[in-house]
Amino acid sequence: MKRFIALTLVWLIAVTFMLFATAPRIFADSNDPSSAAKPFSDFIGNLISILKYLAMSLAVFFLIWGAVKLKASQGNPASQQQAKLTIAMAVGGFILALFSQDIITAIKSATGK
Repeated sequence: MKRFIALTLVWLIAVTFMLFATAPRIFADSNDPSSAAKPFSDFIGNLISILKYLAMSLAVFFLIWGAVKLKASQGNPASQQQAKLTIAMAVGGFILALFSQDIITAIKSATGK
């Protein structure tokens, strides 16, 4: 069981680093003259994108953690209920993180900003 948790944490760290590698760059490359002047809104957009990937990685971790807790509950109804709640919250968090930029865009268009 401890080996499974350790492997899951290593997997989560690897996925997080892969997501950071594929996420847009926050800072402009000083060697590239075309990327020298970027507005602050691009910086915020890139930061939100990276935070989205991080939130999705954490949701996957909590989904796995809930599954481990469910498997380890050994028929205890209270532990099973807590594990199922963890899984449900992780799925909800993943969906919220997945559609976060769309939600922000909808709010901006509704407020006219």
